[in-house]
Amino acid sequence: MSDSFWSDVVVVALQSIGPPGTKVSCKDIYPSVERLAPRLGRPLSKDWKSRVRQALQSRCPSCPDYQGGVELFEHHARDVWSLRPRDLDLTPGGEGGVWYDKDKLAQAIAQAKGESDIDPYLAKMDNKVNPDTGAVVAPDTKGAIHYGTFALKNASVRAAYNKLTSIRSNPEVAPEF
Repeated sequence: MSDSFWSDVVVVALQSIGPPGTKVSCKDIYPSVERLAPRLGRPLSKDWKSRVRQALQSRCPSCPDYQGGVELFEHHARDVWSLRPRDLDLTPGGEGGVWYDKDKLAQAIAQAKGESDIDPYLAKMDNKVNPDTGAVVAPDTKGAIHYGTFALKNASVRAAYNKLTSIRSNPEVAPEF
């Protein structure tokens, strides 16, 4: 199962337990994930708890395994996590569980194109596009994806976006796991 699947399940699990910022231990996260994953049509593998921990660590900027991109989780203590409070406009891209900050993605697109004006790209964020060409299509077009999801397929845009959204922690103060 994809890493984005696990991140999405953990987000929903934490939302079902409490609002963003609610500190939750893994022993409380696991039962919620155990209920959710099968409802989403995915059977749990033998290593599912490990995948949950990987999802938490890969989307937490204070963790050594943070992969850049959207910061979904906050680590408080050994096995204690929360969903990060959101003051950003994070948008579900719909395809593969992609979430992104519209403003930073528009900035990344402009940077990748060598431009400074983000407004034209920000205006496109709510559009659905053809996944192969990026051409705007009707919102109900089968197989269409969000413009932001399409933009993140471009390696230069993804690199610029990750640079804009990445906050690496000092390894000397990284949390224990």
